[in-house]
Amino acid sequence: MKLFRFLAPVALLLLSLTVQAQSKEEVKPQVKEVVKTGETTVELRFSDGQTRLLDFYGPAVVRLFQDPAGGPVRDPKADPDAKILVENPRAAVGDIRVEKTGAAWLVRTSALCLTVASADGTLSASRVTADGDKAIVKDMTFDIASRGVNVTVPMTDGECFYGGGMQNGRFSHAGKIIQIVNQSNWTDGGVSSPTPFYWSSAGYGVMFYTFKPGRYDFGATEKGQVMLNHDTSYLDLFLMVWCRKVVNLFIESVNFTLKSIVKSLNSIY
Repeated sequence: MKLFRFLAPVALLLLSLTVQAQSKEEVKPQVKEVVKTGETTVELRFSDGQTRLLDFYGPAVVRLFQDPAGGPVRDPKADPDAKILVENPRAAVGDIRVEKTGAAWLVRTSALCLTVASADGTLSASRVTADGDKAIVKDMTFDIASRGVNVTVPMTDGECFYGGGMQNGRFSHAGKIIQIVNQSNWTDGGVSSPTPFYWSSAGYGVMFYTFKPGRYDFGATEKGQVMLNHDTSYLDLFLMVWCRKVVNLFIESVNFTLKSIVKSLNSIY
């Protein structure tokens, strides 16, 4: 009996601490409303007052922007001054439709269908085809924290990843980690001319709209998960889905980023 009288308060204390710890866990805000705010823009409105902008630069290219501090949509800063996009990066978008269906919102163009989970804003993307929507990206999550912006994308079996600029000695990045920072290192394993862009054999590409350092983990730390990080305080990236062939993805990326200085094959000697 004396042992019970001693253990009972201890058990109650442990239970109380467990409940308090659970209550302190971060509760993800819900998407309360999705509103078309312009010819190319759609706004996700969260239960905590935050907003995430979807800005379409073409029917298959969308910019995602969210600043927890409430800052305006803006171009990234560089020192010395530099730009990532061309002067007129936009293409005709056409009609954008927003609809609520079950536990998600659908944002649809002629080429792309985005599915936004009402519970937490998780994003999926499908390519629109004559035979129906073809899933390309599933359950893309976003976390804007003091340690930077973190984006997670589940991988599929056999998926390959390319890009990141000049990652010396590396070509396909599945199962590896690459650094998006200029190390001025031209030897094997070094980085000399990084680019905050990668594309996947699954049919999509991601370009972070930033000059800040980044780290892309293609399933090296956690199998089956692409984990992307940039040392910035707000979310700003482009998501691209190719419509027919992989070459279309490169055409899209070149159309709104700085174009090559090489004009034709006969200019190379």
